[in-house]
Amino acid sequence: MRIGIDVRPVAEERRSGVEEYIKNLLENVFTLDRKNIYILFYNSYKNPLPQLLAEFEKYPNVFIRRFHYPNKFLNFFLWYFKFPHLDKLLGVDLFYSPNLIFTALSSRCKHIITMHDLSFERHPEFFNFYRRLWHWLVNPRKLVQQADKIISVSESSKQDIIKLYHCPPAKVKLIYPGLSRQIFACSRKTENFLRLAKKYKLPPQYILFLATLEPRKNMGSVIAAYDYLKEKGKIKHKLVIAGGEGWMFKKTRRLILESKNRRDIILIGEIKSEERKYLYSGADLFVYPSFYEGFGFPPLEALACGTTVVCSQTASLPEVVGGAALLVDPYNYDELALAIEKGLKEKKLRDILKKAGFKQAQKFSWKKCAQAFINLLESTNKKKI
Repeated sequence: MRIGIDVRPVAEERRSGVEEYIKNLLENVFTLDRKNIYILFYNSYKNPLPQLLAEFEKYPNVFIRRFHYPNKFLNFFLWYFKFPHLDKLLGVDLFYSPNLIFTALSSRCKHIITMHDLSFERHPEFFNFYRRLWHWLVNPRKLVQQADKIISVSESSKQDIIKLYHCPPAKVKLIYPGLSRQIFACSRKTENFLRLAKKYKLPPQYILFLATLEPRKNMGSVIAAYDYLKEKGKIKHKLVIAGGEGWMFKKTRRLILESKNRRDIILIGEIKSEERKYLYSGADLFVYPSFYEGFGFPPLEALACGTTVVCSQTASLPEVVGGAALLVDPYNYDELALAIEKGLKEKKLRDILKKAGFKQAQKFSWKKCAQAFINLLESTNKKKI
C-alpha cells in the first residue's frame, strides 16, 4: 500500500503538542512498518527541509516529495478549486492528515484525519479573528464528513467530534498518544540538572507551570492562586513559568508584572525538549489549570517525572492523569490555591500520587499508538469506496 502523509504542519519547526505528536507517531510507525510505502507531502516556497523530516529519509520505505508553491497560493487553490488532488501528486492509495489543514483529494483516495481537539468550537473566545477565519475556511466539519476515518487522541475529544459534528461513532477511532522515552524522573544532583538550574536561575523550591502562554492555558488563575498563598504566608516556593509566547502574550506577561509577588515569579520562556524532564523533576509541584485540552501532554510528562500534579477536571485531563493528580475547577482559583497547598504540604498524599503517577504514565506508549495506527491504515484500505 502507498500512503501519503501531509507533513506541512511541522514546516515551522515549532514544538507544540501537535508537532510532538507527529514526530513521535511517525518515528514509531516507520520503525515498525517496513512493508508499506510512505510518501511525505511537504511544501514550502523558501524554507529548507526541516531537520525532523530529513531524519525520516533514513527509512528505506519513506520518501519525501518536496514542492515549492507559495503556501497562500496553494491553500487558495486547495480551498476554492479543490485542486490539485494531493493523492495524484504523490501517487498514493490512502492519504493521512495528522492535523487540520487545507486538503483536496480525488474521490478514489481514502482519507484519515487526526482531530486533536475541538477547542475552536468549544472556546472560540480563545482564538483571534484570523485563527477563527482560518478554521472557517478549512471547514473541519466538512473534512470530518468526507473523511473515511477520524482518529481522536482522547475519549473526551471523541465525544466532542460525535456530538458537535453529528459524526457516526463507528467512524471515530480512539488512539491514545504515547509518552516520549526521553521523559523520566531525574535526580536534582545530576550534572545536567545543575547546569539547567544555573542557566535558568532555578530556586531550590519551585512550583512549575509549563505551557504555551495564551489565555486558554489559564495562567491568570495560577498567578491569582499563587498570590493568595503567598499573601497568607502558606508557601515559600517561587513560581517558574515556562513556555513559548502565544496569542495575547503581552496581556499574559502583564499579569506577572502586576503581581505583588512578581519578584518570586521566574519567566524563563520556551525551553528545549530535552530540558523538560529536568524542569519537571526539579519542581515540587506542577500546576496546569487549562480550560480545555484535547489530550494534554505536560501533566502526563510531569507524572512520569514523579512530580505532584494539580490540573483541571475538564475535557481530556481527568482521563489522561487518571487518579494520579489533584483535579480542580479551572474557573475557581480558591480551589486551585487549596489544591496547590495540599499538594505541597501533605507528604503521605504526595507519595501516593507519585506512585500512581508512574503507573499511569506507563499506560501510554508510542509503540502501541503506532501499531494501532498501522492497523487502522490496513483496515481502512480494505474497505470498498
